[in-house]
Amino acid sequence: MIALLALLACDPPVVEATETERLQFGSISGVIQRSAPLWGDGSGALIVGLFQYNKWGVEGKVYRGWGSLMTSVAADDVAIAYEITNVFPQEGAYYLAALWDEDFSSLTDDLWTITEGDITSAASPDNLEPIWLGSGEHIELDLDLAFSAPED
Repeated sequence: MIALLALLACDPPVVEATETERLQFGSISGVIQRSAPLWGDGSGALIVGLFQYNKWGVEGKVYRGWGSLMTSVAADDVAIAYEITNVFPQEGAYYLAALWDEDFSSLTDDLWTITEGDITSAASPDNLEPIWLGSGEHIELDLDLAFSAPED
């Protein structure tokens, strides 16, 4: 309590004009296409995840995301628009990946569990697309579902 009283009795800090500017949220958008072969009928959940670390799974949970639960990627020329908003700018990179989840198994937790039949835009869980986003910046980045999950 004494420390709090001492803190309140201090002079307020001098704030420069540049320090009063607020950082603005940014956004990322693009189109998702598929070049990997399909398993099944092409219906499933389509998810785009923005991660703070170059890894999905236990160490890398989704920071922001976009999803469509019943999405068909069956057409060879499929092109599905996505947008992730309210992304806070940070000094380091964010990492982006798309997942087409054929059996909806990744929806049971937020660990992006890749199972047979799923297709991703990243070759492995630690090979995600880096993105640097400044204050108020909008980035357009298309993603290709090019990598099939290994067979069980």
